[in-house]
Amino acid sequence: KLGLYDEYFKIWAWGNGQDLTAKSTYFGMIEAGKTAPAAAMRARAEVPVMDLAKVTVDLTAPAAVRAFVDATVEGFDVGLGYLRDWSDAENALNVIVAQVGTAIPAGDFEVALEAAGGVTLGDNLGFAVGFGVDSDVTEELNLNASVEHANAHWAGDGVDAEKTVIGAGATYTETAFQVGA
Repeated sequence: KLGLYDEYFKIWAWGNGQDLTAKSTYFGMIEAGKTAPAAAMRARAEVPVMDLAKVTVDLTAPAAVRAFVDATVEGFDVGLGYLRDWSDAENALNVIVAQVGTAIPAGDFEVALEAAGGVTLGDNLGFAVGFGVDSDVTEELNLNASVEHANAHWAGDGVDAEKTVIGAGATYTETAFQVGA
C-alpha cells in the first residue's frame, strides 16, 4: 500500500488484499470497497475543490472507475456518483447517482434525513431510490428507518434489482453494553 499526501491532493495505490477505506454514495448505490482483490491493483485520488467540494476517483483494475463529488451547500450534504465498468466490451455499464442529506432540529434532538436516486443508462433504463431517517432520541437510544427500491434493470452496487427493502432499527447503548434490533 502506497500513499502520497499533499495539501492539494491525496493519492493511494494498493493491492494484494490490502485495505484502505470504503467510499460510497448513500445506500451503497455506487460503492468503492476498501479491499483490493488479491490479484489486482486499486488506485484512488482525492482532490479538494477550494472549500466547495471534494472529488474522489477510484480505479479498480482491469476496467472500472468510480467517481464521487461531495459538497455541503447551505446545511445540505449533496453528492454525485458515477460508475463506469467496461469489463464487458459489448455492454459497458454506466450508473449515475445523486444524493442529498441534512439534519433537522426537532426539540432536544436532531433528525438526520438521507435520499438518493440513481439510473443505469442503456437500452433499458434502470433506476433505484432510497430514503432514510436516523435520530438519537436520547443519549442512549437511536432509532432509524429506511426504504430502498430498484427496478429490474438497475445494475449499480448496493441496492438489489427488482426488490423493495424496508428497514427499521433501534440501538440502546449504556456504558457497559449495547443492544440493537
